Formats: sequence, structure tokens, C-alpha cells
Amino acid sequence: MPQPATTKIYDFAAMNAADIRAVAAALKAGAAAVLPTDTVYGLCAACNARGALAKLNKIKNNPADKPPQILCTLEQALRLASHTESFSRAARMWPSALTVVAAASSEAKALFGGAATVGLRVPVDDFIINAIELCGGPLFATSANMHGAPVCQTPREVMNIFDGRADIIVLRGEIKNLPSAVVDARGAEIKVIRQGACPLNI
Repeated sequence: MPQPATTKIYDFAAMNAADIRAVAAALKAGAAAVLPTDTVYGLCAACNARGALAKLNKIKNNPADKPPQILCTLEQALRLASHTESFSRAARMWPSALTVVAAASSEAKALFGGAATVGLRVPVDDFIINAIELCGGPLFATSANMHGAPVCQTPREVMNIFDGRADIIVLRGEIKNLPSAVVDARGAEIKVIRQGACPLNI
């Protein structure tokens, strides 16, 4: 796997608006970035960047068919999902640490190579939402770990694995939150796939 010449490291506490714009511009240009989310550290890439998903899977040694989560704004989520009654109920819980598996809309199928389903999450964190808006589209996101290994929780763990692998790393101290809850809203009823950081009241 080609390695970045250098990994650009940011301390979240010292970042300013120009730094956030630079991260977003790099994502838009095809960078892979380890970012702190409102759940766990995530390895992210812009959905509209060519080869973004393949790049994430190579970095993590993921199976090529492993579906990523898609981090997006609420407006984007409502465009990317086919609306069922169960999806509409689940979507009322956004923004939150809830991933909703939904049938892909025609827009999503065009963006994601004909994929029949999408796993969408509208995060609470302003930093991630700003990055999404500035890079002009949603982000593929997968937990910051190698395939099958525990998720990185500390800056040292992130650096040990992703310095020299990812193009960008944003460090925000220790993050020990639960991953997102996951529900399937493709059918008439909502099915819980995974309990997580979001209390489910659906």
C-alpha cells in the first residue's frame, strides 16, 4: 500500500478555522483522516473522492465488501435514504450516536455505485459536521483500528497504528465512548442490530 510522505498531525485543542478548512480540503482531494467523532476515533474519507472507500479498506486491511458508516448532515441523510415509516421514526432521533441502515435512494445509488442499502449517521459533534459541510458531501467512516483489532482510544494508540498510514490525524485526547447504536429501518418495523452510545426509544 502506498504510504503518505508524511502524516499531518493536528492537536484538536489548538485548531482554528483555517485548520478545519485545510482538513476539509484535504478530505475533498482524497485524503484519509483519523478524526475524533462523538463516539470513537474514526478513519474517514470523503464519499465524493475517487477511490475513497478502497483507500480506507486498504489502510485497515478490511474486506473489500465491508460496508462503511456514512457520516452526514440531516439534510444529506434525508436525501440518501428511501423513506419508510420506520426510517422516518428513526430519523427523529438525529443528530445522535445512532446509525440507521436504510434502503438507498436513487441519489445514494448513483453516489455509491448502485449500493442497495446505506448506513447513515448524523453526528452531534460540530467539528465533524463542519468538516462534512466544508468538504461538500458526506464522509465514509470506519472505526480507527486495524481489521479485527480493538478500536484506538488514546492518542498514543492512534499514532502507533496510523502515523504513516493515514494522511491526517486529529488528536483529541482519550475517547472511550461506546460506538453508535445501529438499527435497521428498511422494513415496516425497526430492528435493533447493535446497542450502543445512543439510548434507543423507538
